[in-house]
Amino acid sequence: MIERQLEGRALAAERVRAAVRNPAIAAPLAVAALIVVAAVARILMNRHVLAPWAMEDELQYSDLAKSFAADGHYLFRDQPRNILSIYPALISPAWFAASMTTTYALAKAFNVALMTSAAIPLWFWARRLVSPLSSVLAVVLFLAIPSFVYTGEILTENAYLPAVVLALFGLALALERPTVWRQLLALVLAALAVAVRVQGIVFVVIIPTAIVLKVAFDLCAAEPSSRRALLRDAARRWSVSLGALAGAALLYVVYKTIQGASFYSGFGIYSGIAQSNYSVREASRWVVYHFGELAFSVGVLPFSALVVLIGLAFKRGGSAGPAERAFVAAASAGVFWTVVEAGVFASDFAFRIEERYMFNVVPVLLLALVVWLDRGLPRPPGLTAAAALLPAALLLTLPYTGFFTVALYNDTFGLVPLWRLTGRLGNVAETEVLVGLGMLVAGLLFVCVPRRAAIVVVPAAVLAFFIASTNSVFGAVEFLSGATRHAGGLSGDPSWIDHKIGKNARAEFLFTTEITDPHVLWQSEFWNRSVHRVFGVTAQDPSIPDVTAPLDPATGRIVPGLPAGSPDLKPKYVVAASTVAVDGERIAQNGFLSLYRVRAPLRLTSITAGVSPDTWTGASAAYTRYVVPRGASRVDVLVERHGISGPPPAKVRVAIGPVGGAAVWKAETWTVKNGTGHRFTLPLRRAPFQVQLSSTPTFSPSQFGSPDTRQLGVRVSFSVG
Repeated sequence: MIERQLEGRALAAERVRAAVRNPAIAAPLAVAALIVVAAVARILMNRHVLAPWAMEDELQYSDLAKSFAADGHYLFRDQPRNILSIYPALISPAWFAASMTTTYALAKAFNVALMTSAAIPLWFWARRLVSPLSSVLAVVLFLAIPSFVYTGEILTENAYLPAVVLALFGLALALERPTVWRQLLALVLAALAVAVRVQGIVFVVIIPTAIVLKVAFDLCAAEPSSRRALLRDAARRWSVSLGALAGAALLYVVYKTIQGASFYSGFGIYSGIAQSNYSVREASRWVVYHFGELAFSVGVLPFSALVVLIGLAFKRGGSAGPAERAFVAAASAGVFWTVVEAGVFASDFAFRIEERYMFNVVPVLLLALVVWLDRGLPRPPGLTAAAALLPAALLLTLPYTGFFTVALYNDTFGLVPLWRLTGRLGNVAETEVLVGLGMLVAGLLFVCVPRRAAIVVVPAAVLAFFIASTNSVFGAVEFLSGATRHAGGLSGDPSWIDHKIGKNARAEFLFTTEITDPHVLWQSEFWNRSVHRVFGVTAQDPSIPDVTAPLDPATGRIVPGLPAGSPDLKPKYVVAASTVAVDGERIAQNGFLSLYRVRAPLRLTSITAGVSPDTWTGASAAYTRYVVPRGASRVDVLVERHGISGPPPAKVRVAIGPVGGAAVWKAETWTVKNGTGHRFTLPLRRAPFQVQLSSTPTFSPSQFGSPDTRQLGVRVSFSVG
């Protein structure tokens, strides 16, 4: 009995070993394991991304996800937002979590799942083109790309990359064998990419371009006598896709005509981009920049590999078969038009390289490298030289100095390592020399390394480049996210408002001139679901529309521009800078902000103008008081210049009078010398009142060895007693 059990176990073990040795079984198992390990690793890495920092985008998509989870609508600051993307809906389940800390972690985990899922269609695509082992290599390279750092940000790119890979794979299947069902599938998958991000409209030109390329490749591969028949067959077969695209365009035009709306209105918030007047010259220049950056961001070699495969596809017998020709047609059309789209946009709107709009085609470039390797590294002399020199020529066009700005951290991860390297070297010229040497090494790897060694060395070099780039980019993102959270003025519990009044309560945020860093507002909105609207009182959110709520200078009342019946006309809670005197009960405070329980009418107790957060005035300042405590009879104005030396004495005049009136109840003057101070005591007659202060002459600390270039008068504080 025991012997039989041992024999059975040995037989089972042998079967397992045989299965592992079988590439058809081992490859999918390896891919599955790689996907799981990579996803877990990315989720753990994203724990170090402490707060959303790519504002306003992350705030916008998180708010849309929150509202979709609540009632199935896309609302931003309680207003409809014309965002044409399913991405907020995809991550919205994260907002069912009890706390925003958990929600944020889940949203980033969903991002990891979405982007990592692109490895699945990529592997199936690779299996049609290369050996099982090579298909695993394609997945390994993809899972190492630096663009996975985007999974730590709440951005549509996380869903757009897998959608583009899936759409290009579907297009390649249709190109390989253009049955009606495959063509319809390709169109549906392209529509899915558009649903994730309007940028996917580029498939309107990718699809016909890929069809033309595939037909051209087939003609080159066919016998001359059969080419006419091949053209007739292609025209017949592809009438489905081309007719569907033309029909969809016609229906759209008819619909917009009946609707009486602009043809561009269907692009939502991107309608202005669609109808801009682009310069052909400028657009061409920026497209070249984008091609150069894309080639660099993938380590050059995948870009060169695709160039070789395109050249081979135009030669009779140059491609391995219909599947490879279909891949090359879909990949080249996808890469070309995606880069053109990003470059044209940048030429009139961004004025920087928009890598985040291009990295969705990086997987097909990596697949091109794997196909080239699997075919034995074909190196036709002229074509190989062109493939090695083209990315170098494109990269040489990049004006590094102009692109090395903080914008890289939002849009161009590929150049972040170069910028950080320049910071260490202290000289852009040295960076350019190193880049040139790197391009030379890449060219030699592609052209000269013996095939047997290159099969290992080339992918290892690309993988090492990705790991080094990821380390640099993630280090920058980790620092920025932490710095942004601290810049937001939040200390300790970021969801302090929700924890005080409940996440289902309603609190409005008063945006005033005291809030000099908008991240104070944006971080408070993100981490607290109870914060619904932003009232622009004495300032407006610099980048996102808010509710204009002007301050009545005579009464201190805040009157939001909202329709009658809105629950926010009479808010119960408001959040404001702690230095803003809101008429109500302060019930919580966190760093720079305070939470107030208020009652109608919403108003300020007092407001100070012309005084910096560090209490310095300029040439003038004002203190207006709308609500005066009972029994108060005076206003104390303390001015001082303690701790400084050098500037001439300041002649300070203070005057008190009614708000909005020209009358002056009392005025006093005092000369404040360096290292001294003075207290003015002004009598009250009635409320409200206003104190006007002037200081002459002013001085600039920069004249006395400080980097501060402001014109300053005196430090001041006001009190009523």
